[in-house]
Amino acid sequence: DVVLNSLSHDDFIGRSLRFLGPGGRFVEIGKRGIWTNEEVAKERPDVHYHILAMDTLFEQEPERFQSLLQVLAQAMGRSEVTPMNTRIFGGFGE
Repeated sequence: DVVLNSLSHDDFIGRSLRFLGPGGRFVEIGKRGIWTNEEVAKERPDVHYHILAMDTLFEQEPERFQSLLQVLAQAMGRSEVTPMNTRIFGGFGE
């Protein structure tokens, strides 16, 4: 399981963690109100938590960022990248 999260208000992080399967990955792309590694480990020690700051990579390592985009574009052109299976969970409005 993977959660790609950008929501931080109204306990969305905590709720998203509860939906994540055992040993899943939680990728945080938000900027404000994000949790620390320690906060996630306290709630879900089995989850692999990653903070992904693409804007920082773009600003600090533009050549690397461009290279990663080129690799992705080439893989997509060769149909090596396919959409992931998705499952949308309810419960956020409750």
